[in-house]
Amino acid sequence: MIRYISSLITTLTLLLTSFAHAQFTQPTILQPAPITLYILTPTGQPDYFAQFKLIERGRQEYAHFKDSFAHGDDIADADGSIAFTPLNEPYQLVITSPHGYLTINHNDITPNQSHTLKPWKQIKGKLTNKNHPLPGITVNVECLLSDDKSIKNRSKKFLAEYKASTFTQADGSFTLNFVPDIPVDIRFNANLYINGYRTNLTTIHFEKDLPPNRFQNINVNLPGAIAYGRILKHDHTPLTDYDWQVRAIYNTEFPTIETKALKSSTGARFVAYNIAPGTNTLQIYIRHRLKNNRSKSISRTFTFEIPDATGPAPIRIPDFILTDPLPPNEPKTPLK
Repeated sequence: MIRYISSLITTLTLLLTSFAHAQFTQPTILQPAPITLYILTPTGQPDYFAQFKLIERGRQEYAHFKDSFAHGDDIADADGSIAFTPLNEPYQLVITSPHGYLTINHNDITPNQSHTLKPWKQIKGKLTNKNHPLPGITVNVECLLSDDKSIKNRSKKFLAEYKASTFTQADGSFTLNFVPDIPVDIRFNANLYINGYRTNLTTIHFEKDLPPNRFQNINVNLPGAIAYGRILKHDHTPLTDYDWQVRAIYNTEFPTIETKALKSSTGARFVAYNIAPGTNTLQIYIRHRLKNNRSKSISRTFTFEIPDATGPAPIRIPDFILTDPLPPNEPKTPLK
C-alpha cells in the first residue's frame, strides 16, 4: 500500500511538473483588414488632396472639423487612394477636399471602389434692416457632414461638423463659396439677437428690425477661401522623412479670423480653409529627432497672397521650399 501511494505521488509530481513547463500558444486575434477606396474630383480626376475622417461608434477621437472643418485622419495618396480600418459598425466616412466633399455610409462601401466627390455650392445673401444695408455683420454657416443617427451617444465634437464664416459688404451682401449642398444653419452676430435657421437655398434675403449701432462697418467680402499646396525641402523633394505640422496661419488685417490647416506625412501636402484675403503667414514646426529618442522643433515661416475677390475655385499655392538643408534625423532607439 505504501509502495502504491509513493508511486502515485511520483506520477502526480511528474504530471504537475510537465504541466508547469508546458508551452501554451496564445490565441491569434484577427485584426480587420484595411479598406482601400479611390477618391475622384467632381470632374473624374484622382484627388490626392482628399482628406478623410472615420466616424464610428466607440471611437473617442476629436473629429477636428469644428471651426475650420477641414482636418482629417489622413490624406489620399497620389492616385487618390485612401486606406482605413474600421473597428465598429455602423460607421461613416467623411471626405473633404478643395474640390468637393462626400459622406459614405458603411453599407455603401466596397473595397477598391471609386467614389466621386460632390462639388461645393456657393451661397449668396443680403442683410438689411428696413431696406437699409447692414455692412460688417459676421455670417456663420454650420452643418453636420456625418448624420447617421445609428451612431449614437455622440456629441457634435465627435462628428464631422462643417463651419465657415464671412462678413457682409457695404451693401449688406455676403458670399460663401464652399458650402455643402445640404440644409445648413445660418447664424449672424450673436449681439444682434438673430437666431439661426435651416436653409438649402443658394440666395438668402434676411429682413429683421435690429437694434442700432450694434455692428462694425467693415467694407470687405471675406468668402472663406480654400488654399492648398506642398512643403518641399531645399532640394525640392517632399518633406516626408520628418514629422511636421502647420502650427498657425494668420493675417494681420483680420486677426480674429481663425484659419486651420491639415498636415500630411504623405507627400508633405496641406489644405487650409477659411483663409482671409491679403497677405497670410504660414508657420510650420518640423520635428528633428536627436539621440535617445529626444527631439527639438525647427520653426519655418512662409507668406502667400489671397486675392480680395476670391471666386469659387480653390487656390493652389506655389510650393513652399525650405531655403536651407535640415539636419539629419538620428536613428530611433529601441524601447527596452
